[in-house]
Amino acid sequence: MKSNNNLLLPLVLIIYILTRDLLDVSGIQIYVSDSRGSDGNSCDSTDYYCKTLNADNILANIRTSSADTIYIDVYSTLTSNLNITQYSPQVVIRSLTDAQCTLLIDITAYFIIRGNVSFEGIKFTQTAGVTYHSGGVIYASLSQQYHKLEIQNCIFEGTKGTTGGAIYGSLTYLSQVNLTNCQFKNCYGSQSGGGVYLTAYVSAGTCSMSNIEFDTCSSIGSGGGMYYMSNVSDAEINGIRVRNCEAQRGGGLYLSVYKNFTIKGVCSFTGCKTAGISSGSGPLGGAIYLITTFETGQFNFLNATFDSCTCSQPGCGGAIYIDKQNASIILFNNLSFINCKTVANETNATQGFGGAIFINTTSTTAAFSSDNHIMTNLVFTGCQSVFGAGHNLHIISSNTTDTGSIIKSNSLITVNGTSNLYTSSEYYYDYMGIDATDYENGKTDLNLHKYLFDTPAFKAFLNPQYVNSGMSSNYLYCGTRSTPCRTIANILGMTKDSYSNYPSGTPSINIVMLGDNTHEANLQINTNTNIGNNITIQSNGYNSGGTGYTKYKISSTSNSNSLFQITTTGRLELLGLLFDNLAAGSTNPLISASTSTTSSYCFTTISCEFALAGSQNLAHSIISVNGGKISIQKTSFINYKFSGTITAIVIQSASSSSIVELEQVAFTDITQSGTGNGAAINSVLNSGSSLKTSVSSNFTRCKANGGSGGAIYSTLSGGQIELNQTQFISCESKSGGAVYSTISGAGKL
Repeated sequence: MKSNNNLLLPLVLIIYILTRDLLDVSGIQIYVSDSRGSDGNSCDSTDYYCKTLNADNILANIRTSSADTIYIDVYSTLTSNLNITQYSPQVVIRSLTDAQCTLLIDITAYFIIRGNVSFEGIKFTQTAGVTYHSGGVIYASLSQQYHKLEIQNCIFEGTKGTTGGAIYGSLTYLSQVNLTNCQFKNCYGSQSGGGVYLTAYVSAGTCSMSNIEFDTCSSIGSGGGMYYMSNVSDAEINGIRVRNCEAQRGGGLYLSVYKNFTIKGVCSFTGCKTAGISSGSGPLGGAIYLITTFETGQFNFLNATFDSCTCSQPGCGGAIYIDKQNASIILFNNLSFINCKTVANETNATQGFGGAIFINTTSTTAAFSSDNHIMTNLVFTGCQSVFGAGHNLHIISSNTTDTGSIIKSNSLITVNGTSNLYTSSEYYYDYMGIDATDYENGKTDLNLHKYLFDTPAFKAFLNPQYVNSGMSSNYLYCGTRSTPCRTIANILGMTKDSYSNYPSGTPSINIVMLGDNTHEANLQINTNTNIGNNITIQSNGYNSGGTGYTKYKISSTSNSNSLFQITTTGRLELLGLLFDNLAAGSTNPLISASTSTTSSYCFTTISCEFALAGSQNLAHSIISVNGGKISIQKTSFINYKFSGTITAIVIQSASSSSIVELEQVAFTDITQSGTGNGAAINSVLNSGSSLKTSVSSNFTRCKANGGSGGAIYSTLSGGQIELNQTQFISCESKSGGAVYSTISGAGKL
């Protein structure tokens, strides 16, 4: 008898393939077209399109697992639920052509997937109304290893559901979800998961996403773009863009990670926030809310940019909030945070820690080590905690000192462009922590928060230093952009030996205003000024000749003492600022300069504006010079009214020469209502002293009602006045409507 052994191996192979579903019998091709079809057709060719996906022939083929591919030509609708349990062959629902088709879902309908389905090249939209089901478009309950949901090149726009405005997915027992090249626009979840809601339990398979975009999606609860929770499976996102998404927790993403979760590729989170939606306890994580659980949880985040993400008080984490449990693993590399902030909430102005990142951990030594916590190549630009605690990073742990020591000794955090992160006071308020036992009281008390690393012995010399009068106080290490000082006076009062790196020579001390200021008075600029005698004060963003910045105001109307006094070797430069006046009855000048040398400028003002505040006549001048050289450029004096003999600018030269240079300066509506002379300028110029106006300076409607020289009055006893390219328009006085001058000796006009 002839042996049949040679047939055994092929037979076994065929049986194996069949049992493993690797050799599927092709099902029926189905064609759907709203404009060409009828639900009474057979649906099996382009000659017999069905109109909707609810056609009887389509439902029959799906019920008998006979369907293969459902082609949609341009446009169709789903008017009632479509249940798909077929897993072999995979049901493919796709556009008939390479162009994307549109599928309109009735607000009461959705796909119910308990099988193996792929959607390709479809734009999903939804009718108006209220929905009460999970997954606005797709509800997938995947409970077997051959259950799979694949979505490629699809758009979900304006869809809504309870959990998952577009997609709800529940994975168990090796099932899979794969999303590729998908966009979710204006999707809404009335509970959680504005666009996508995914859970994975009990030996679930994998969840893979690539090139995903969430744009203006929101949810009331967690995950404005996506909600993901898993206690077993791995997940990966390769390329994600999240824009303008919003939720109570995790404006962009809410992630609860028990095993491995990786985000990599080109990733960006822009304009995501927690503000504006309120449910349950406080908002947390403007872009991402992350929970890593036990030792098994590992979150890898590579290459991402967070731009202008915010979390409102009483929440924390302008960009990322991390609930790091025990020794779970956090690996960050190459993440940039730009203008991420915690923002004020008038109804609950507490907390708001961690302008970019906030980490809440239950332990210290276990939570931070070189094995489980690495954050490298980070970039922080313009991030800010509204509370002032941890503009870049804030950590709550059992012991802040121990936590910071472990991070420092193992270099667990590195920030690009920063070589002295662990030692410089410049970063004192950027990286902070608080002990868990102090947290409740620390919600309103900044003093309970600590520098995450060793407290510096000296303050770092910063140039520029920043001022914002909106700060509650002048903090110990203030002066950075993120933690500015409250007053200019505080900076001027800092002694040179309090700095670790005060430069040699006579450095220029640059002070940048971040807002209007009402707290300054009697600022002395001279040899004895503690920080130095060469001071520049400017509005943030000032550029010479430019207009693309905001001029900030230093107001002095409640003060009687001079705002600035420049004496001896003092040097003051004011750039792009606004000023008003002292209390109306004060007899001190707003700014006075009196030095003994004219070899260099003791006072310079460029692109500033001086304008009357209030309606009363002033008993003081705006600028008084009695010795020294000053320059006023591109500056205006507006609407001042003076009583007695007071004028806007007074120039004396009794003991020292005074040189005043005006370039592109405008005096407008300056009135002297008493018996004084020269409403804009009154000068006594002895030998060696001079006043020069040039380059389109002008005096408009300057009036000395009872005196001489409507704009300028001068007594020239050897001194000189030069008026070059200067206009006088509608100026008035009893004598010399524009200029009146008494000249003697070598005086010259």
